[in-house]
Parts: sequence; structure tokens; C-alpha cells
Amino acid sequence: MRSINVHISELAFLSLTLSSVEAYKKECYGLLLGYRSDTQWRVEYAVPYQTADRGHNRVVPHGLRDRRVRTCVAHLSSFEQLGTYHSHPAWGNCRALAKPSVPDVESVAPGELEMIIAVNDARRPQRFHNSDHGRILTGTVCDFSLTMATFYKPPLGDQRMKRLPIRCPYALGFQPDFMLK
Repeated sequence: MRSINVHISELAFLSLTLSSVEAYKKECYGLLLGYRSDTQWRVEYAVPYQTADRGHNRVVPHGLRDRRVRTCVAHLSSFEQLGTYHSHPAWGNCRALAKPSVPDVESVAPGELEMIIAVNDARRPQRFHNSDHGRILTGTVCDFSLTMATFYKPPLGDQRMKRLPIRCPYALGFQPDFMLK
């Protein structure tokens, strides 16, 4: 498999961040829309699902409503449906991780992207930055520490999820209030 880089637009970053913190302590879920080539996937927009069945360690989209949204997106825009995203919120003393669980891996369709956003209480303010060879994006917004990672399940052959490099120039250039003082 050729290396795929995932680029996140400003608008997608905003939707991903806000839906993750809005549902905090429960998981959020949504669609990733954009464009793809053999080596570049560009997430232009994220559509949060308002009616997903949310829990502290699970989120399940409503089947009929999921099909309805996917059908409407196909008619309303030229964006491709790249995959889905969901959050992993901290719970009790357990910090959230941006890693797929066994049910996460089983739910991703071959050939699709899955983004996981770990949401924890921020211990200290931190600018967004990449780590792990660009495969993780981490930073704080208000009182929340966010860690984003993208995964891909190949359509053929080895079905193990592969973590992909994630790029978001907007997040890396984002200068929160605490940095301006």
C-alpha cells in the first residue's frame, strides 16, 4: 500500500473539535467528506450525527438515519464519503486514547478512513503539534486536550487498520488566547 496522507481543512477541524467537546463524557460520531487520490485524502467537512446512540465507551448511528444522511450527501454535494469519525472521551480516572478498539476495527468498512479524537481534561495549555512521525495531532482548546489520529482499513488483503499521517495547517497555526498573553 502506498503511503496516504490525510489533510484536514479548517472547517473540518472546527466540526470535529466542536462535536467532540459538545458530547464530552459521551462519544460523538459523524461522516468525513472530501476528496481522495492515491496518496492524498483531503477531509473538507465533517458531518456530526445528532441522533447517534451515545455512551461513555460506545456510539452507534441509527441505521435508517445513517442511510438517509449518506443518500442526501450524495445528492447535495460533490464530496466523496471518505469514512467516519468518533470520539473517545475520558471517563473517571481513565484517560482517553486515540486508538481503535476491537468494535471500532470491526465497524470500519474496507477502503474507508476512520478518525478517532481522544478528549481529556486539559492538564496544561498546549499548542497543536504533530507527533509520532506526523501520525498524531495533539493540542488543547479551552479546558480540553484533544488527540486526533486517522486509520485506514485496506480494501484487499491485510485487513489490519493502518495509522496514517495527519496534517492540519490550520490547527498547527492556531494561536489560542493563552499563547497571546
